[in-house]
Amino acid sequence: LGHTAGFGRKLRALKVTATDLPDFVDRLTGRYLEQRTEDIMNFEHTVGRRVRMGDGKELMVIGADQWADDEEEVYRGAVDALIALHRLPPGPFTDYSMAEYQREARLFTEWYCAAQGLEVDHAGYGAAWEKVMTQLLPRQRPGVTVLRDYHAENIMLLGGLEKQGLLDFQDALVGHPGYDLVSLLQDARRDVSPQLEAQMFDYYVQQTGAGEEFLADYARLGAQRNTKIVGIFVRLWQRDGKPRYLDLIPRVWKLLERDLTHPALAPVADWFEANIPPELREADGGWFPH
Repeated sequence: LGHTAGFGRKLRALKVTATDLPDFVDRLTGRYLEQRTEDIMNFEHTVGRRVRMGDGKELMVIGADQWADDEEEVYRGAVDALIALHRLPPGPFTDYSMAEYQREARLFTEWYCAAQGLEVDHAGYGAAWEKVMTQLLPRQRPGVTVLRDYHAENIMLLGGLEKQGLLDFQDALVGHPGYDLVSLLQDARRDVSPQLEAQMFDYYVQQTGAGEEFLADYARLGAQRNTKIVGIFVRLWQRDGKPRYLDLIPRVWKLLERDLTHPALAPVADWFEANIPPELREADGGWFPH
C-alpha cells in the first residue's frame, strides 16, 4: 500500500475479527485504489530523494543544498499542521503521565545498558528523570493531542508541499505541545540541520506564543524521547532481529548529547556522567556486533 517496505506495519494497531477480515481488506484496498493518485507520496521520499512522477515530471530533492527553500517550505507546513492541531481541544486519550515518561525512559537502561554489559544505577536513573520531568508536567495541562511519532516517514504529501496527511497516530496521548515538535525536528531517521531546527522552533514559538520555559521543556522532551529511541532500536535488534536500526543510533545519540547540555537536564546529565563510560559517549553509543 505504500512506497516504503515498512508502510504495512503502520496498520498494526487496527483490530478486526477473523470473520470480518476479508471484508475489511476488500474495503481498505478498494478505497486505496479509488483515492490513489500519482501525486501522493511519502514525505520522507520527498525530503530525501528525487521522485519521478507518472507524467514524467520530477519532484525536487528536499534536503539537498540546491533545494533548501523547498525543505523549509515542507517543514513549515509540517509545523503549521501541529499548530492547527494544538489549537483544537485534545482528543479523548490517556494523559502522558509521569509513569509513562518513566516507562519509556527505562527502555534505555533495560535494553541499551544491558546490551553494553553496563552495571548502572537504576534507582538513580529514575530519580533523575523524576526531577527533570516534574517541572514540565504543569505545562502540559490541559494539554494537546500528542501523536508521539510525528516525523518525516509518517507524513504524506498529498498533491503538493503544503497538503499533508499523517500515519501512525494510533498511540496518541494528551500531553505537552513540544513533544511532536521535537519528534519532527530531532528526527531519528534523517538529518535535520541545527539551523532548520532552530528556525522551525522559533516559527512555532512565534505562532503560538509559547512561554519562556518552552525551550527547556523542548530539551526535556528531546532527551526523554531520544533515550527511549536508543532503547527501542536496541530492542528491535535483539528481540525482533532487525539490526538495521543500530545504524540509526549514532544520529539519535548526538541529539541526546546536545539535549543533555541544557541546564534543565542537569540531573540526567549527571547520571550519564556517572554511569555511561566516556568511550561509549564519544563513539555516539558505541559498537554492537551484528
